[in-house]
Amino acid sequence: DTLKTYGIMKEVAENRIRDIIHFLVLNEYAYITADEFPILKLTEKSQEILFGDIKLEIKLPKEAENASLAKAKNSPSAKAVAVNPEFLEQLKKVRLTIANTESVPAFVVFSDATLIDMCMKLPKNDAEFLDVSGVGQVKLTKYGASFLQQINSFLSDTTAPLTQSVTLKTIETEKDLEEFYTFLENLKTTLHIPDELVTLSAFVDLINVAVMQHYHKKIVITKLTKWLLANDFLENIVDETGTHRNIPTAKGIELGIVVQQKTSKNGDSYPSNAYTQKAQAFMLDSVVDMYQFMDAL
Repeated sequence: DTLKTYGIMKEVAENRIRDIIHFLVLNEYAYITADEFPILKLTEKSQEILFGDIKLEIKLPKEAENASLAKAKNSPSAKAVAVNPEFLEQLKKVRLTIANTESVPAFVVFSDATLIDMCMKLPKNDAEFLDVSGVGQVKLTKYGASFLQQINSFLSDTTAPLTQSVTLKTIETEKDLEEFYTFLENLKTTLHIPDELVTLSAFVDLINVAVMQHYHKKIVITKLTKWLLANDFLENIVDETGTHRNIPTAKGIELGIVVQQKTSKNGDSYPSNAYTQKAQAFMLDSVVDMYQFMDAL
């Protein structure tokens, strides 16, 4: 906290910071590691801005008029939107596929708000896709074709209702909690687990995409990591560089947690935990215990 830039953005809204991060990642000024604790790091290209003469300009949407208004818009009671819920889930699956391919969290591709706007506007071509909130030329170029293909496929199904009220449930009573746990039990039999190695952030995205279709209650990756540590699947060590890392224990290795060496865009090699289908299936089977553990923190 002795740095002069410490806390420089403490008054900036989280959504605005996310927008800035998205821009920097998409334009290759920064990248996000694929470890269980994703870290934002600068690329070589960022030196052009930090120490060169290049000035970076970012177009950002206007912020809410005041903090209370922003809070009201993001509150659970304001989560009702007129979209087709099945179609929204289709778009989230497209987003998850792209995120897994690029080894980035799903929100880096598009936020939930952007996907909802897609459902409402149903763009059919590049020009209309650019009218979607949160879409710029860079994201159109990178992701437009995949999403437009899904949208046009949906529109060709004339039996599908274009809009339907979707309200995320909140948990306020014991009965609500019991219903939520029942929902999670059913999720075990309906959610498809990929037969491939994934990062913990990708697994969290997979669960949250399913849960957030119905409930305003998501898994937080730091809390899930604490659950893995508490159940002796991971242990925290200090490596030769003095960095704290979570590595799989013998129990974790038996479960199917493996360590991979990955290379950043800067060419740096770093270890990253990955989870086999067996490990993912176990975590999914333990999803109720996970939520109970996280709620107790």
